[in-house]
Amino acid sequence: MTSADLLIVKVGGSLFSDKMTDRQLDEQALQTYAQLMASLYRNAPGHVIMISGGGSYGHHAVRCIDESDELSLLSLGMINFELKCVWHEQLKRCGIKSYPLHLASMTSCVNRENFDSSAKFVNKLLYAKYLPLVTGDALLNEQGVLEVVGSDYVAGAFKDLEFNKIRIVIMTDVPGVLQKSATGQFETIKEIDQFNDPAQWLWETPEGDTSGAMQGKIAALLKQAKWGAECFIVEGQACLKNPRWLFEEHSDWPEEFKSTQIIWRENNAKDTEGY
Repeated sequence: MTSADLLIVKVGGSLFSDKMTDRQLDEQALQTYAQLMASLYRNAPGHVIMISGGGSYGHHAVRCIDESDELSLLSLGMINFELKCVWHEQLKRCGIKSYPLHLASMTSCVNRENFDSSAKFVNKLLYAKYLPLVTGDALLNEQGVLEVVGSDYVAGAFKDLEFNKIRIVIMTDVPGVLQKSATGQFETIKEIDQFNDPAQWLWETPEGDTSGAMQGKIAALLKQAKWGAECFIVEGQACLKNPRWLFEEHSDWPEEFKSTQIIWRENNAKDTEGY
C-alpha cells in the first residue's frame, strides 16, 4: 500500500562531498544517488521532489559570507545553483527530467518556518512530470532582510501543494539519530517529539558545518511535522538497495532498516526558535 502522496527527499551533502572543501564532489556518489532519485521518480512520476544538501558548495559559500555586506548572502544561491546544475546533468543521464528551482525568486520566509506560497508553479511542474530540484538559499524575511535558509528547512516551501499526505525524508550518513546505550553502543532512537537538551542524543556540530548538523535537522523537521508532514531521518546507504519502500507505510518498512521519525506533539514539543 502506498502511504505518501508526495515524497520530498533530501540527499545530504555528506553523502556526496566533504563539506570542508571548496566545490569538490564524489562523482561516483553523485551517480549513485542520482540513480536512487531516478528510481523513486519512476515509481511515482509527479510525486517526488529532490532537495540537495549544500555539501562542499553550500557550506563553503556560507563560511565565506561577509557579514558586513548583506548582498554577499546572494552568493549562496548562485553557488548552489551550480550544484543543482550538476545534479540536473546526472539525472538527465538517468533519463529523468529535473527542473532546478531558484527558491529565492519564488518565495520569502518567516523564521525558516512560514513561507510565501510557491505552490501554483510547483504544482504545474509536478503535473507535467518534472522532478523539482532545490537547495538551500538566501531568502527575504518579513523585515525585507536576506537570511540564509538551509536545505533542511526548504521543504517548508512546499507545504501548500495539492497533496493529502506529504512525507519528508532526510538521507544522511548515519542510521537516524543515535544515542549511546547502557552498554556504550550506539543505537538509533526510533522517535523524537521534542527539542530536548541536545547533549542527550546529539554529537557536537563538526567544525566547518554551517547547518547545525543533526541538531539542525531535528529542529527543521519539528517545524515541518508541525504543519502535518511525516518526517524521517534515515541512512542514505541503506536506501540504495530498494528505495521504493520510502513511499510505503512506515510500519511496512524492513525491520533491519533503521530510522528516526520526528513527530510534533503540541504538549511536548519545545520551542526551536533560533534553529
